[in-house]
Amino acid sequence: MKPYLAKAAAAVAVIASVEWLCGWGRLFAWIEGVAKANDDSLAVFFVLMSVGCAFAFPLSLCYLFAGAAFGFWAGWGVCVAVLLVSSAIGYALGRFFMPEGVLRRMALRVGVSPDPSGSGMFNINFFVRVVPGIPYWIQNVVLGGMRPNFALYMGVNVAAQGAIAGAMNFLGASVSGGGPAKYAAFAVLIAVLAAFHACVNAFYKMRGK
Repeated sequence: MKPYLAKAAAAVAVIASVEWLCGWGRLFAWIEGVAKANDDSLAVFFVLMSVGCAFAFPLSLCYLFAGAAFGFWAGWGVCVAVLLVSSAIGYALGRFFMPEGVLRRMALRVGVSPDPSGSGMFNINFFVRVVPGIPYWIQNVVLGGMRPNFALYMGVNVAAQGAIAGAMNFLGASVSGGGPAKYAAFAVLIAVLAAFHACVNAFYKMRGK
């Protein structure tokens, strides 16, 4: 436990230092400002959001801004790329900072199997990704700390958050349009997520996991 306490102390020190030097709010405002100033550059947006969203920049702003700045398809594509990089960073942070035993015991208490690629781990990854209110960077660190199979972790993230990104990109791209059509994306989003969850659980049931 002592190594984890030392790591936690180091993380707190870094967070406090950034807040003291410039403030997280000001830093995120700067990231958003640079992204808006370079709204013709997918590369700049990708780099800024990949790092920013890994360290608490609001993912919803990333989705909406990408749709408004680049259109639906390009915006969705760059958001999926951001998900890949930012969640990989979060996974590494979770494995480094979070004590494995504590999180696994928490998982067992809520009925989640410790099997890193089993249906229980899939379901907890899925629900953490789709239930509103949990900041994205915390999702990454906590799920990474639970040590799921990396392919499962990344696949669920890209499928679930990728679907959410598509809906919000569509909303951002059509924000100036009128009528209710732009909100149909959220009905499609719910249907896609429900189908994805049902299909994967059916697959696990067939495999007996």
